[in-house]
Amino acid sequence: MIICAADEKIQQLAKKLGVQVPASPPDVQKQELTELAALQGSAFDAAYARKIGVDAHQDAVSLFRDASENAKHDDVKAFATQTLPTLQKHLEMAKAMAAAVGK
Repeated sequence: MIICAADEKIQQLAKKLGVQVPASPPDVQKQELTELAALQGSAFDAAYARKIGVDAHQDAVSLFRDASENAKHDDVKAFATQTLPTLQKHLEMAKAMAAAVGK
């Protein structure tokens, strides 16, 4: 797991709001990681770029966009608004990676 400033901020926000952040990914994501681990070479590269790169970032951008517009708690809305541009940049980078490995 990669720990970044956004992870630390969301942990602090969750603690402030009394929300328990899951310690591990949901079962669906664990299954996807297991499937990825079984792949090798260009098949792994393409699947990783699509699932972890593009698909995951599209989901994150959608969730953060919604939270930045509709969250009821001001701190949640501010966090989503602050984090969204970085996620959008990561999505564009993921799309470029997926295009590169798809060649």
